[in-house]
Amino acid sequence: MKSISILVIALSLVRCATDESNGVATLELTRGQFIIEISGQGELRAEQATPINAPTSIRGALNITWLAEEGLMVHEGDVLVRFDNQDILTREDKAKGEIRRLDYEIEKSKRSNESDGLDMDVQLQLTQMERTQAETFAPKDERLYSREEIIDSQVNLEFLDTKIEHYEVKKGRHVKKSETDQQLLDLKQQTHKIELKQLASSGQELEVRAPHDGFFYIRDRGQRGKPRVGMMVWMGQNLGELPDLSAMEARVHVLEVEAAGLDVGLSALVELDGQPGVFHKAEVKKVDALAKSIERNNPIKYFEVILSVETTIPEIMKPGSHVEARITVTQLDDVIAVPNQVIFHEKQKPFVYVEPGGSFEKRWVVLGERSVTQTVIVEGLQEGERVALSEPEEGQDI
Repeated sequence: MKSISILVIALSLVRCATDESNGVATLELTRGQFIIEISGQGELRAEQATPINAPTSIRGALNITWLAEEGLMVHEGDVLVRFDNQDILTREDKAKGEIRRLDYEIEKSKRSNESDGLDMDVQLQLTQMERTQAETFAPKDERLYSREEIIDSQVNLEFLDTKIEHYEVKKGRHVKKSETDQQLLDLKQQTHKIELKQLASSGQELEVRAPHDGFFYIRDRGQRGKPRVGMMVWMGQNLGELPDLSAMEARVHVLEVEAAGLDVGLSALVELDGQPGVFHKAEVKKVDALAKSIERNNPIKYFEVILSVETTIPEIMKPGSHVEARITVTQLDDVIAVPNQVIFHEKQKPFVYVEPGGSFEKRWVVLGERSVTQTVIVEGLQEGERVALSEPEEGQDI
């Protein structure tokens, strides 16, 4: 980027003298206009534009395989960007493989759960049969059996009841676990089936088409450059736009160190590279809150400024056209201004050397607006007077 500098214009303010007084160059003062301008460089863009973005339904990176020519007039439905489908095909194969694997896991789980359930049923039935027999043949008649035998038989029945209850609880837990395992496997498989459907529909979105007629422009992403064939982009990333060419604005960059006084509402002039010397009126619409670098690994920072162009001429004002801007920060009419070099200070009070007639004298002055090269004199000097451009040597008439 070319160097951007503050332009200071003082029109008809001073006229340098061709003669010298006592060997010191002088200048004659005149009243005129004092202007401070900040310059910036950038490009034109449309105030309103339809963004062209990468698909939002496709996860992961997308590889651009074809891109429409920038500045090309396109019609609704024309292909603007085409992406590589290899990643989608790979993910489809993976999803299909997972579905097949889960089919096997589901069938395996069913068989395992059925087998375990049958084992539990057999154990439960055997225990129930054992309990029935134990109850049938349990010693109950105290005339035939001792008290100890009757008690042992009762304890055995209680044990079998507890065992039956244990198997029933175990079977209930097994059924719930089997159902849960089955649901989890079904859910995983359903997830892959949904992904497969999404990938199938995503394949149809690998071509981004124009939503309406217009001129296609590729978005410049600053340090990362413009999207191009072979570049990887992400879902939803902005790739370009179909601008409304009826209203244009300029996006320019101003050096951070030279942005003093920059504010919204200031007037400006915009010059297109294709029309040198022709200036278009504009106004500062927006100023970034923070300065930032615009080139990779370059510590120099700039403020981005948006200028609203007063009159748009579609035939010559195209998005992306390089422009130079002059932003007027200060403009004073009918004032006296002098080069900064003629102002001296004594005890922090400013003065100049005035030549009333062949010799120099100190004249205290009141300073006004100041730029890097000129300062407005509010009080102390009159039009037509001559001032020294440098300090007279010691011993000269002062």
